[in-house]
Amino acid sequence: MKVSVLGAGNVAFQLLKVFSAKGVQVVQLYNRTRSKAEILAGEYAIPFTDKLEELSTDVDIYIICVSDDGIIPFASKLKAFIGNKLVAHTSGAVDTNVLEPYFKNYGGLYPLQTFTINTIPDFEKIPVMVAGSTPENIELLKRLAKQISSKVAIVNDRERLMYHLAAVIANNFSNYLFGQASNLLKEHRLDFSMLLPLIEETVRKIHTADPVCIQTGPARRGDLKTISAHLALLGDHPELKKIYIDISNSINSELNIKQ
Repeated sequence: MKVSVLGAGNVAFQLLKVFSAKGVQVVQLYNRTRSKAEILAGEYAIPFTDKLEELSTDVDIYIICVSDDGIIPFASKLKAFIGNKLVAHTSGAVDTNVLEPYFKNYGGLYPLQTFTINTIPDFEKIPVMVAGSTPENIELLKRLAKQISSKVAIVNDRERLMYHLAAVIANNFSNYLFGQASNLLKEHRLDFSMLLPLIEETVRKIHTADPVCIQTGPARRGDLKTISAHLALLGDHPELKKIYIDISNSINSELNIKQ
């Protein structure tokens, strides 16, 4: 399997790392900023370029790793240089068919994970979702995905977007709340690390139970006295107070529906 990685951001960094570890042949790295491409390609001793006209065509799959808003503009420039080879983007929120006007063979390769440069996730456990314009393209992307992950799923664009939505709620929203809790404690010179065992236990539980069924807390119990005490402490934080009220009401409503 021969691939070229187009882009040099967080996703490209992680894919190059796992491709190198799993024996996927990276023919070339492209990035419009030459210095960034040179640094990243140098870590894995692979050829690089900052010119689309220098892209190798001895490739099975071109993988677009650019921002969501950059996919279409980049695809429109790329189309003149790669013939009928398979092109896939890595976005969870952009339909694969945005590539249809530019390429005969196209698809998606979406790792469902949050990536930062300084972390090294276990790719074997990361779900990789694939889609393609033909059964042959799906099979080729599935073969690549199986080289780097044990959790590979074929999904359509709507299903992938639904996973992306759920991921934003579960990851981005919860991390925002972690940040708010940390800021609140810092303001009172208290230690956020005291909450880590609680957070870890919450995550441990949802490996084996429906999160809705293990909901705890004052909203779950209908404990209005504790809720009132919490809201009093949030008097100087109107935005966080609103979030507390909205989520508490939502928990209570969901509980009533379940009953």
